[in-house]
Amino acid sequence: MKYFMRLKLSILMLALLVPMAQAQCLPNPFGVGWLNAQELAGGHTIARHVGLADAQLVNRLNNSPNIQNASTYTDQQTAELAITTGLAGVRVAVNNWANNANHGERRVDNFVAAAIVGRVAYRPASLNNIVNSDRFRTVIEADGHGGCFLLTSFPTMPALGSTKLTANEVEMTAEATEKYAALAGYLAGQFADSDVAGAADDVAAKSALSHVTIDAHQLVLAQGTAFLADPKRDPKLIADWANRRFDTADGAERWLAYVLNELGAAVEKMAE
Repeated sequence: MKYFMRLKLSILMLALLVPMAQAQCLPNPFGVGWLNAQELAGGHTIARHVGLADAQLVNRLNNSPNIQNASTYTDQQTAELAITTGLAGVRVAVNNWANNANHGERRVDNFVAAAIVGRVAYRPASLNNIVNSDRFRTVIEADGHGGCFLLTSFPTMPALGSTKLTANEVEMTAEATEKYAALAGYLAGQFADSDVAGAADDVAAKSALSHVTIDAHQLVLAQGTAFLADPKRDPKLIADWANRRFDTADGAERWLAYVLNELGAAVEKMAE
């Protein structure tokens, strides 16, 4: 009798403890086959960004006129090593984020690897316009319960080392540049692997972040405007993000509209 009472008590204590345990976003350490598991969870890194030939990158640019870049990791082993190494460095921050993130909310992180991880094609689309890169981005999606999965990851444009303005670029103030880069990164997360991801790459490619192309301006402007106009979007996402990024929870949508208005004015000025 005492044995059964102890057993029931043990089961009761276990039942009370289970709800207290939170799902884990990034494990420590990453297990074997972690990247494959992310694909099964809904990600598409391997499907879209691993082992592509140069010709395939050029074809993607030709078939997708709105994206600025197309990229691929050299192979799956390179991709998994780069991604897990990069994420290991921000594991605590990502897990803390996941514990407070809403379902479907996305986080974008950019990394520089210790070696070349892949290739990036840029416009105008040509086999001559493809470069090796040691830089890459990860986009993680939260499940709203402390867990997450890697939605996508891909190499990004390397730093070109030039801060000289070209004919179709405009210099921005430090404050405007910071807001632009943050906005581009945020929208790249919301529209992962879509048109705006290339615009964010255009910003990341400029080490000084002091100027961006008019095409990048127009892409972010269009995506940002569409985001504000989308009746299905969750207004809390932009409010939460703006609060964390710039401490502007109140009037976050007005702030976003203001930034988009600034970009629109810049585009008009550049087109004069």
